[in-house]
Amino acid sequence: MFWQSLLGKHGSFGVYMKEMNQKDQPSAESADDSPESGDLKHGDFSGGKNREIEIKFGVLGRPENLMELFEAAGGKVSSPQVDDLENVYFDTPDQELFKIGAGLRIRHGKELSEQTMKLRGRNLGGIHSRREFNIPIPRKLKVPELSRFPKDVFPDDFNFDEVQSKLQKACTIKFRRESFDFEIMDCLFEVAYDHGSIELANGGAYPINELEIELKRSDLPEASVMLVYNALVTIFAEQGVPLVLEPFSKMHRATVLIKGERNNVRFSNQSTDLGAYIRSLVGTFENLYGLFLLKHDPLVFSYQNATLRTLCRALKTLLKQGRAAFYQDAREPVDYKSDLKVMIKTLKHYEKSCRNFEKKISKSALVLDEFALSEMVDKLRRIENRNRLFVIPLKLRVLLSMLVD
Repeated sequence: MFWQSLLGKHGSFGVYMKEMNQKDQPSAESADDSPESGDLKHGDFSGGKNREIEIKFGVLGRPENLMELFEAAGGKVSSPQVDDLENVYFDTPDQELFKIGAGLRIRHGKELSEQTMKLRGRNLGGIHSRREFNIPIPRKLKVPELSRFPKDVFPDDFNFDEVQSKLQKACTIKFRRESFDFEIMDCLFEVAYDHGSIELANGGAYPINELEIELKRSDLPEASVMLVYNALVTIFAEQGVPLVLEPFSKMHRATVLIKGERNNVRFSNQSTDLGAYIRSLVGTFENLYGLFLLKHDPLVFSYQNATLRTLCRALKTLLKQGRAAFYQDAREPVDYKSDLKVMIKTLKHYEKSCRNFEKKISKSALVLDEFALSEMVDKLRRIENRNRLFVIPLKLRVLLSMLVD
């Protein structure tokens, strides 16, 4: 079967939970040394205090039987709940919080009222990590109070009084969250299916339909947490869960939709380290793809497809190099070539599908036919799901972390 290798059967690096339970844990030294890892590598990846670590996917339709699927993975499922949440985001007219990489919100739920500050983080193979500070507040509070957060969250020259006086509502995001806890391999996760919309000031709305798996507690090193996430993604693909990539957070999407301030493109700098360059290309693709989904810009779409072609060439070069890779502390190298070939074939097939849409997307954009553009984006999302593209960023990062220089 085409996906047999990529889905982790018979000893490939996409392992199942049951296989992980039978093996020794990987050592901390096997964690990724790439610059993208940042401070995650040194203890922060454990889902400790004031750090949010999650993997996020878009969902086509509604994911069915999620609790049963997680139970079948071999872990413990508990505490199912449903809550209607309202996030109100704030910034100054000059976007002073955005400029320092911060997102500020008030969230209300059934039994919850809190203000939250999220700081710019990293997207590592689909796993989002950022610092996050949640402070309980009175339900009647309408505007967040910056003085409630630790002062070391802000830059030394941050003018609290001035920014506080200029805070105003940026947008509202309302959604229903259906969640439960999932415990496995000394990790506690919150699994949440969110569906709702971003409400814009002009009366428009943008739908939200996504699955988040947030690490709440773990004493495992980064490499082990990565493997748990990798195993979950493997199960999603095998069970046909209707998932697609969702590169941007809710607030990031809202910012693009409201003002377009993040409609900037950062291209990868070519590196002498092929692994680092591949990671950078994946990040560039995710950024471009996230922008295209929101803006429907044909130029961004062309850049995205060019990035996919370059990524395929880089992966072919990696395949030719034949570098050794080791799983956990094993003495025998991992045979990853068949998995890598599947990923290259999948990316090439998806890029070809995208290329076939380029002319139509350009024509529709030039005549401002938003209905036709939305239809084509929906078709591309279905193609993406059929190709199981959502598994590749994380599996690539797992593979790259095992390679020996």
